[in-house]
Amino acid sequence: MKKRVPNLVKINTTYKPIEAEKMLIWRYNRMVEEGYTIPLHDYCVYCALIKRHMSKDILARILIDDKNVKERVRFEYLYMKIENGESISQEELVFYRKWLNKLSIEMKEILKKEIARTNLKGKLLNNLSRGNSKEYETLIELAREFRSLTLLDWFIPIVLTYKMRIHIFVKHVEETKFAEGNYKVRSFFQYHHDEIFTLLKSILRNNEDEIKEHFLENSIKRLDGNLNEMKDYIRKKKNPIKFDGDTFHLWIDKNGFIKQFFQV
Repeated sequence: MKKRVPNLVKINTTYKPIEAEKMLIWRYNRMVEEGYTIPLHDYCVYCALIKRHMSKDILARILIDDKNVKERVRFEYLYMKIENGESISQEELVFYRKWLNKLSIEMKEILKKEIARTNLKGKLLNNLSRGNSKEYETLIELAREFRSLTLLDWFIPIVLTYKMRIHIFVKHVEETKFAEGNYKVRSFFQYHHDEIFTLLKSILRNNEDEIKEHFLENSIKRLDGNLNEMKDYIRKKKNPIKFDGDTFHLWIDKNGFIKQFFQV
């Protein structure tokens, strides 16, 4: 029987997009006040929130030269309006759909490449759909959030990219494992598949002081230009993480990106 992440209190509440936006503004303002680094995916959302809830003059003072970033900010802004049931113009709708399609194509490419690392090839891979694969249906459901996730705000934030999320599901979750292929040695989580990232966040929280200290040192070395002295945070065979009676391996690279996470 699969386990549930312990010590969680689930509260049923009505989801209101506008309230979620206000919570995000508070979080991003705090990051700015504390001098934390804001990852690009969060930065685009923050700029969109400034445009919606704060002064456009503030947004005008933020330097955004990259066309792709500008368009991503606009997409996030329109996404929030649509989520909140607000009307947008026809021109905005065309732009929104164009970007949504672009992101969908990128997501599917990541899904396809990761699944291809198993022995699914050719027609089997290209014809995957919700209708003919329970694993694919579950994977799509779990991966519908298209953004990378910032799991720990800090001077060097801890980030789980979309690509790494898919890798974890395909390699280490039984419900989305597909075939063996290049994954001849695999370890599966003994937790419910819809709580894997809750599990990861709980483990990060349990080791937060140590992780923050490690990446504070990395941030100082980066500011001093000593990039070669920055180190990855590695908890593997010699020093694995213990949580809820289980053993886990965790590897975060020197820049704060999670590279490996699985249950032994």
